[in-house]
Amino acid sequence: MKQKFPAASAGNRLRRILPVLALCAMVFFFTACGAKYADSEYLGTWKATTATMSGITLVFEQQ
Repeated sequence: MKQKFPAASAGNRLRRILPVLALCAMVFFFTACGAKYADSEYLGTWKATTATMSGITLVFEQQ
C-alpha cells in the first residue's frame, strides 16, 4: 500500500526549522544587548533644547 504523503526529507525539515531557529537567535541577541543599556541616560523620553556639532549650534524652541 502506497503512502499518500511521502515522508519529509531532511532538506525539507531543515528549511522549516532554520527560519524558526534564526528568529529565536535574533530575539535572544536583541534582548540581551538591550539589557546592558537599561539604565542609560540616553534611553527614554527627553526634550531637546540645543544641539551642537562642528561649531554649529541649533536651538530648539517650542511655541
